Amino acid sequence: MTAQIAILLTFVALVCTSTTENPYENKTVCYKYVGCFNNLPPFDNAAYDLPRSPEEIGTEFLLFTRRNPSNPDRLDYVSQSSVVSSHFQSSVQTKIIIHGFANTVKTTWLYKMKRSFLTKGDYNVIIVAWGAGAAAPDYNQAVSNTRMVATQTRLIIEGLVQAGGRLADIHLIGHSLGAHTAGSTGRQLGGKIGRITGLDPAKPAFENHPEGVRIDSSDAVFVDIIHTNGAPIRLGGAGLMEVSGHVDFYVNGGERQPGCPSLVTGTFEQLFSRNLSGALTAASCSHSRSHEYFTESILTGRPLTAYPCDNYEKFSSGGCRTCRRVGCSQLGLNADVNSGRGKMFLDTLSMAPFFGYHYLVTIVFGTRDSIGQLLLTGHDSAGQTHLIPITGSEEQLRAGMPHSKVVILERRFANVKSIDVVYVKKRGFLFGLGRVLDEITLTSITVENIQANNKFTFCLGGLRFPDRVSVTTTQRSASGTC
Repeated sequence: MTAQIAILLTFVALVCTSTTENPYENKTVCYKYVGCFNNLPPFDNAAYDLPRSPEEIGTEFLLFTRRNPSNPDRLDYVSQSSVVSSHFQSSVQTKIIIHGFANTVKTTWLYKMKRSFLTKGDYNVIIVAWGAGAAAPDYNQAVSNTRMVATQTRLIIEGLVQAGGRLADIHLIGHSLGAHTAGSTGRQLGGKIGRITGLDPAKPAFENHPEGVRIDSSDAVFVDIIHTNGAPIRLGGAGLMEVSGHVDFYVNGGERQPGCPSLVTGTFEQLFSRNLSGALTAASCSHSRSHEYFTESILTGRPLTAYPCDNYEKFSSGGCRTCRRVGCSQLGLNADVNSGRGKMFLDTLSMAPFFGYHYLVTIVFGTRDSIGQLLLTGHDSAGQTHLIPITGSEEQLRAGMPHSKVVILERRFANVKSIDVVYVKKRGFLFGLGRVLDEITLTSITVENIQANNKFTFCLGGLRFPDRVSVTTTQRSASGTC
């Protein structure tokens, strides 16, 4: 099974219950070395399931370093000699990667992240693989098993400290259920480990539950969260939208990612066409982007700046294009060295490499209202941008009113020389929404590089834009105003 199956199962995760003699009876189970677990509140979130035994879960701890980048040392939490005889270096930072539901030791993104870390610097990288405990279809059991894996991980970390390592040098990175596993590990260590990164922490069985169950900012000295799939469960969301860290990155708004199909329509279209692989890809796309973004952040030279804002609508309309008093942050590896705290927003491109350059485009409409869409292409001496939607497909275009939209471009445009604009009027019934014109006029277009704080203004003076006709303007203002 692959990670794609996990998202399909989240639709039913909240209503699935496992079979027990009495699901409302308080129970406790104990295992050698790891201790006891009960299902008293707040640990009743997994339909009263209790963690399976260490033997059933089969957790593996695989240590990679630059001295053994391909052949891991296997660490054992009941044998300190497994740490002492390994390639573990107490003088460098340790990155611990924990997968989520329906992943296994063979899941490829774990090793891609590991390779990026070892390319970046001299780290201890530990992959925590608990595939048997995370196996589909029993999501509730996997939720409960995270407590076992967290306890085992805590024991491994205590062994690393005994071998000379420092809690401050430990960085846990968990995806989906792995994020909550990381949080539980940090909680067991009193919140003293250096950092936890939660990659789209799982929503089912954790949403609206107390902080003692789910990942939160008290679990480590620094906790950063990347939200990518926080849409409602009925619409295919698998990740939490709740603020859960010292800094929470809401990428493209945090609910769904560009280039990913709608989970509901995309998945079922593929299933109806008997394309299981396509259905699984549609199901996992936005949820998986969180670990793709983090992995890319390790080595990229592109900007990863995220801006403090109250919500995505305000960010998208240009209301949060400065770092303000709270400061900006950098998504991914370097989030902990930036001052920004709280809710942060940024956009990405629809395919790798995902990170680009934020621009604010502001268009002032002419003298008459219409309904439709505006699309724009910018040109400089090095080439042109992709076709950028500046409005929705059936948006009210108000006469004399400015419309601003933050867009993400694949490269920096140092000197925008001309702009192509296409107006596409609304087709079909209006239902009393207003009037649709065969052509519109525009007063001005301003393109501002948010990161560089420079802008280019084109004065159009009522230039006409017929329906579905690309019109080019080169009338750039020398003063920046019209």
